[in-house]
Amino acid sequence: MSIGSNQVNTLWQWKRDPMQGTEPEELSQLLSLLDSVSLSDRSDRWIWIGEGKEDFSVAAVKRTIMKGRGSSSGSKFKWCKWVPAKCNIFAWRAVINRIPTVEALRRRNISIQNSSCGLCKDGEDEVNHLFSGCYVANVVWSYVSNWCRVPHIYAFSIQDLVEYYVRCGLKEPEKTIFQGVMIIACWSLWKARNEARFRNVSVRIEKVISEVKVLGFLWVKNRTKFRSLSWENWCKFVIM
Repeated sequence: MSIGSNQVNTLWQWKRDPMQGTEPEELSQLLSLLDSVSLSDRSDRWIWIGEGKEDFSVAAVKRTIMKGRGSSSGSKFKWCKWVPAKCNIFAWRAVINRIPTVEALRRRNISIQNSSCGLCKDGEDEVNHLFSGCYVANVVWSYVSNWCRVPHIYAFSIQDLVEYYVRCGLKEPEKTIFQGVMIIACWSLWKARNEARFRNVSVRIEKVISEVKVLGFLWVKNRTKFRSLSWENWCKFVIM
């Protein structure tokens, strides 16, 4: 980069031309940002741009962090006590879009050629498609709604899914159990997606549904007070 008469001239040295995936668009955005850059002959210096004045301090860092927490997207996730921590953590990360989908990896400048959904091969491999727009996911939600005797599950995002138990119409304890079933179903769909993408294992919807029921029964029996629950009643979603 060189400075001419009120102009910034750039000479790119690429290892390869940015012609794949989202790279051309990102380059265009970069050029647009550089158009607004104004350079001078002054010596470089550090400037604190967080909360407070230009002077850096630990208190200013704390205020900046707290302000960032307060201005979050508002995504909420309620922990389900009877579901293992790994499933709760996964669902929470999915809600805040922090699971490694192709779309999320691309935002981190990781180039992946195949961006199709790992479950249905149609649509993009991103959070809301995988769990609410995908054909495979919708068949699973149709089965879950029939099994748990709730209105048909319509969702436009992962947030809608993990909060569906609030408006499902069930009373306790079925309501809390249904919350866990939804989380387990998301977990099982993600596992099926990973097996299809990384091990070339064909996605079988009946296998996903079976895993949801088996894992749910195992964890309800061992992690709740309903230790006498029978498999027959579980298959009818009769908890008491």
